[in-house]
Amino acid sequence: MDANPSIPQAASPGAWRSLPTELGLQVLEELYTLSDEANRSRRRSELATVCEEWRDFFWAKANYTLTLKDQDLPLFNSYTRGRQPYHSATINLRIGLKPYTCDFCDQEENDYTIAANNKIFTESAYRVLSTLSTWQSAHCVHLQIVVRSPSDYEHGFGFRDCPKHTVQAQSRRFDREGSCSRVIGSLLDIDMKHLRHLCGPHVPRPCFPQAPAVDFFSLGARNSARGCSASAHEKLMASLPGLTFLRLKSRRIQGAHQYGLRRGARRALLHHLPRGLSEIEWIEAERFHGDDQAGYGLCDEDLIQSLTQLSRTIQRLALEVGSPGLHFARLARNPSGGTWPQMQLLTFIVNGLHDATEMDRSLVHLGEAAMLMPKLRRFECGFRSAETSCDLQYMVKDDAATLLIITLNFKVSESVQRTWEKVAERNTAHVLQVERVDGEQGVQALRRADKKFQNMRIIRKDY
Repeated sequence: MDANPSIPQAASPGAWRSLPTELGLQVLEELYTLSDEANRSRRRSELATVCEEWRDFFWAKANYTLTLKDQDLPLFNSYTRGRQPYHSATINLRIGLKPYTCDFCDQEENDYTIAANNKIFTESAYRVLSTLSTWQSAHCVHLQIVVRSPSDYEHGFGFRDCPKHTVQAQSRRFDREGSCSRVIGSLLDIDMKHLRHLCGPHVPRPCFPQAPAVDFFSLGARNSARGCSASAHEKLMASLPGLTFLRLKSRRIQGAHQYGLRRGARRALLHHLPRGLSEIEWIEAERFHGDDQAGYGLCDEDLIQSLTQLSRTIQRLALEVGSPGLHFARLARNPSGGTWPQMQLLTFIVNGLHDATEMDRSLVHLGEAAMLMPKLRRFECGFRSAETSCDLQYMVKDDAATLLIITLNFKVSESVQRTWEKVAERNTAHVLQVERVDGEQGVQALRRADKKFQNMRIIRKDY
């Protein structure tokens, strides 16, 4: 007889595995459904840690976020290396740097701190990419890398300058956060204070391992005080051979000592873009403090040359720059094949107020380039400044295959109107949306367009 019958006996290790498969799945489904609403994420997280079968079931039910610190990477590597789950998941890696001083705050950063932080970041990036390099590219994995230091607030690199999706309120494991807004493939989202920590003077790794599972890469450089070295950008691009989506955010903040990518690093990034890219968001522009609205981020020759080399594969292009630039004529004289056969969406945003003549010339050249884009379905162009903003959304897909929407949120000259009338005619446009017209000339141009294209609906907004 049991000496202590009040204490229940532990189930044998094989008790769960002895159940029929169908019955086991019904039990798990019931547990998944009965989790109370208030603590559902926590409850499912606990259930996912019971055993390997339970982990696979609950992880596959939703897009889970696995939050790791840099010291968790050895365990993460030993647990998941070569064992990627057959479903999408988000891995949020948080790397903690040592406190640092800032050159722009009259406290020169010492070599020891630079070397220590370089080593911390480089080792962490190497470890996580080493694990991902063993995963298959057919699955969807989102990887976010966020770098923080206790000195960030002191030097003005606080959470307020970071997008909402990179700031997590809690550190949770196996937490369900709902469907990702863009499940394109795999995401490597580097959002850090000092991009130079990718590659510094005491980096023990010659290169990063290739991670073919990553095809969505987001590089945030708006808070880089010195920028990242050119060799680091080359290594990053070389480690992502399957990249199809590139987002670069390099901002300069007026009134604060924060600058974007340096010229050498920017050129290295442009010259080593993977040839399979189909979507690009290139945001290299100004943030405004006060009335100082000097442009930053040019549509220079390096940028245009890199775009023309990708003309055969690129489908969606969004440019946000600080100055219109005068190099768009090269887009219409594309040396890589003459046309942009896959281009579907083109967005061009200029930050700040600039000469209307310069903007008109850029738009005319863009219109000439659009004549070589037979599949173009949407063109959006506008200004953004401290006083005004345009609410154009990047990478917006239209359902109608024959629909071309041209959206301008500024005064339209007659030459620009004529150019884009030709684009609309070539693409059998149904909608030409002009949110601002330039006096009587603009009104007459709209009327001519309305008579010429009977199937075109013109939306006119006077200010």
